[in-house]
This record gives sequence, C-alpha cells and structure tokens, in this order.
Amino acid sequence: MTKTLTEDQMDDLYNAAHTVDGEIVTDYSGRGMFGAECVGIILNDDCALFTFARLLDDDLAELLGNPRWDNMGLREIAYWPNVAHQSADATV
Repeated sequence: MTKTLTEDQMDDLYNAAHTVDGEIVTDYSGRGMFGAECVGIILNDDCALFTFARLLDDDLAELLGNPRWDNMGLREIAYWPNVAHQSADATV
C-alpha cells in the first residue's frame, strides 16, 4: 500500500534535509521497484540519516518507517518504496 505525503509533510522533509545537507527526491526508483517512483533523501554519509530522522515529527517518522539504501558512488540514498508525493500540478 502506497502512502502519499501532504505538502506540509514534504516541507518538513525538505527542511530536515537542508539541515543535514541532504537532497530530497520524489522520483526515485530503487532496486526491484520496476519503474515505480518514491520519496528518498540523498546523503553525503549514512550518519546524517540519524540526524535527519531526529528532526522529523514522530508521526512523520513513523509513517516513513525504515528506509532502504542504495549506494550512489560518493553518496547514498535512503528511500521509502511505499511513500510517494503527489505534486500539486499533477492531474487526477
């Protein structure tokens, strides 16, 4: 079941990512996702994820749950295959 984040929740993710010098992506397709897209955070080191998680509201952290990881060379991405963002300009 895919969970969709609200604009407020996305703002919280962007703010926390900025604090840890991370970058939020909303169109990541990880291993085994077969083209499906999800929310993730690109980080310079894996320790930043702990700080990122502590900056989030408890309800948002619980909604995200445990991330999966992919190595991107010098950086890593933590992503949540079951969490998506519906952009404001998307057609329904």
